[in-house]
Amino acid sequence: MAFSDWLFTLTGQTHQFALERLFDLLYRGLIEALAIDASVAREALAADYQSNGVKGNPAFLRLAQPGASTPSVGLKAAAKPNRQMRHQ
Repeated sequence: MAFSDWLFTLTGQTHQFALERLFDLLYRGLIEALAIDASVAREALAADYQSNGVKGNPAFLRLAQPGASTPSVGLKAAAKPNRQMRHQ
């Protein structure tokens, strides 16, 4: 319930997320709302995401790669649906 409350506070919704965004939000929720160790959350979510055969990686995995830079995404930008983020 804590995660669901956190997700709704952040995004104003609890469903209809694109897969990549869902994994990014789940990763943030695990470490921010539920205090799960970031490396444990990353490892579990990476294995699950990649087991679906989806090409590419969600942002939280790209940031974990060597040489990756941290994007400056504020709370407002993170809460926008993907279609709006593409048009910024």
